[in-house]
Amino acid sequence: MDSGTTIHVGNDLGRFTNIRPPMTGDFLWAGNTRVWIKAYGSVTLRVDSADGHRLLYLENVAYCPDLHCSLVSFRILRRQGLWWDTKSDPTILRRSDDSELAVLHEKYGQWILELNDAEARAAFSTQQPTRRTAVRKRAEAIVWHKRLGHPGSDALEHLVNQSEGVKIVGVPTVKCDACGISKSKRMIRRTPRTILEGPGERVAIDFHDYEAEK
Repeated sequence: MDSGTTIHVGNDLGRFTNIRPPMTGDFLWAGNTRVWIKAYGSVTLRVDSADGHRLLYLENVAYCPDLHCSLVSFRILRRQGLWWDTKSDPTILRRSDDSELAVLHEKYGQWILELNDAEARAAFSTQQPTRRTAVRKRAEAIVWHKRLGHPGSDALEHLVNQSEGVKIVGVPTVKCDACGISKSKRMIRRTPRTILEGPGERVAIDFHDYEAEK
């Protein structure tokens, strides 16, 4: 958890759901380095508490694969009514009624909400992955469609045939709302009219042409 960042950030696309493309030019600053945002989505964290494990659902998380760690913005959590109890040991993330939501572990000089076994992942593999040992990752067609920047069905079929470790569940055709909107030639937008009844809220101006008398 980070008290300085103004946005949730994740670097593992496999944990994202409800993925949507970013606006053109979206980026964030990490020190004096510009980090580009590749997508936005939702991420669910598995946090520890006194009662066991809980799920913490984060929305509007920026996907930045170039960032070395994922960040949870305490500013956003604070606006949602959560507060950071730093007097307890370990420190605790609490709700507005002081009930416990999650325990924060102090590790690697940081406050960690979701504790993963980093040492196990950092160990050297005793076997090099091959065609037979590599695990093929299954995903719905819409997931790969969003991961690759909204390509067509032909590109998804080419991905399956030419790539290792990729398997699409079902027919590689997708119905994407974002693609449908971007390809539409006309968009109907009927904004409801607000009827103003107060004094001075509505002004009517009439223009009349007058002919000068000869």
